[in-house]
Amino acid sequence: MSETSADSIGALAIYSVRDGLVWQGGIAPGDRYLGIDFTGADWDAIFYRLLHCPKPEPYSEAENLTSYEERYRRRFQEHLSDFPMLSRISDLYRDVGYATYEVAALS
Repeated sequence: MSETSADSIGALAIYSVRDGLVWQGGIAPGDRYLGIDFTGADWDAIFYRLLHCPKPEPYSEAENLTSYEERYRRRFQEHLSDFPMLSRISDLYRDVGYATYEVAALS
């Protein structure tokens, strides 16, 4: 998680899948790509500019990478404690799933 330009950090493709708990990046029967990509610029606009989420601190090789990522994930989730589903998306490069009952509760 290094701090980079929003234009260069990739995209998160949005899929609708039947079983998000077993999805591993492949499309099974009934799953589909929604034609929506959440880009680095989108991330910057929503999480940093709109919601004022903390940005990752510079990484030091003196710190264990797993500890560093976990510390940032906790800070991010604490900041978005009023939005628990949104707070799960603490990293553009990690998949996030939502159960059907969670999505249904949003309507």
